[in-house]
Amino acid sequence: MSRLLRFIALAVVCAAALAQPARAETAPYPSQPIRWVVPVPAAGIVDRVARAYAEKLRDSLGQAVIVDNKAGANTLLGTEAVAMAKPDGLTLLSVTPALVTGAMLYPKANWPADPLQTFTPISALIKLANIIVVPADSPYKTVQDLILKSKTGSSAVPYGASSLGSMVHLGMEEFGMRSGAKLEVVPYKGGPPMLQDLLGGHLGLAVDNLSNSLPYIRSGKLRALLVLSEERNAVIPDVPSTADIGMKGFDASGWQGVAVPKGTPQPIVDRLEKEFMRISALPEIKKAFEGRGDLIIGSSAAEFTKLMRQQAQNQQELIRKLNIRVE
Repeated sequence: MSRLLRFIALAVVCAAALAQPARAETAPYPSQPIRWVVPVPAAGIVDRVARAYAEKLRDSLGQAVIVDNKAGANTLLGTEAVAMAKPDGLTLLSVTPALVTGAMLYPKANWPADPLQTFTPISALIKLANIIVVPADSPYKTVQDLILKSKTGSSAVPYGASSLGSMVHLGMEEFGMRSGAKLEVVPYKGGPPMLQDLLGGHLGLAVDNLSNSLPYIRSGKLRALLVLSEERNAVIPDVPSTADIGMKGFDASGWQGVAVPKGTPQPIVDRLEKEFMRISALPEIKKAFEGRGDLIIGSSAAEFTKLMRQQAQNQQELIRKLNIRVE
C-alpha cells in the first residue's frame, strides 16, 4: 500500500472514531440533596424516625437529606407528591399502614388501589407499640373498667386517635369489636395535639403510640390500660397485653418504612436498601427508639414488600367486617 493510501485509510479510521457518540458518563448517586417526604405533622414518632435516619443517611451518602413534613388528607397529600416525583432516588416517602388501607377507607379520594404498583418498598424501619391510655385521675383504673363502663353507659365512650385509618384507629376499632365495648373515635391531626387534650382534661381516653405517651406515663400524668399486641412491652411490663385479657391473635402494632417512586433504577434501590439496613443496625438508633418501647426492624426490600401485602390483606378484611368508612 502506498504512503498516500495508508494516510487516507488512517484518516478514515480516525474520522469514524470521532463520529462515534461519546459514551455517557453515569452521574454518581446521589448527585443532589435527597428530599424525604413525611406525610404527617412534625414531632410525632413518624417524624422522629425519619429525622434520625436522615442524619445517618446524609453522613454515608455525602448529600443533605431534607425532611419535608407534607401533612394533609390523612397522609394522602405527601403520598401523592412522592408518587408524582421523578423516580431517581432523590425523593423518599415515609410509609405507614395508611398507605395500604387508604383506597378502602377513602373510596372517593385518589389513593393508589395497589401501593406496590405506585411505590417500590426499600425497608421496614420500625415496629411501633400502641397502647390505650387515660389521664391519671381517670375512673378507668383497668381496661376491664373501660369495657364495663362502655357497655353499661347510654352512649359510646369517645376516644382520641392521632389519625383516621391508622393502626391506632383500626386497632381500637378491633378492640371494641372483640370486647363488645361501645367506642366512638375523635380524630386528631397527629399525636401531639391529641396528647395535649388528654393531659389538659379535654379528652378522657386515647389510643397512642407508646413512645409518645411514655414520658407522661413515667411522670404519673397518664396511665396505660392495655398494650395492643399479644406480648407485654418491656418498658411498661405491668401493663397487660391483648393475650392477657383473652384476645388471642390480636396485634395492632404500627409500623413505619421507607419507599421510592415505582421505576426507580434497581441499582439505586439496592444502594438505599443496603444503607437503611446498615443504619438500622447501629446501636445508637436502636437505643434511641427501643428504649421507648418500639422495635427497630431494618428489613430488606423483599421483607418489607411481604409485610405490606400481609397488612393490606389483614386490615382490609377488618375494614370490610366493620364497614369502616372515614369520609
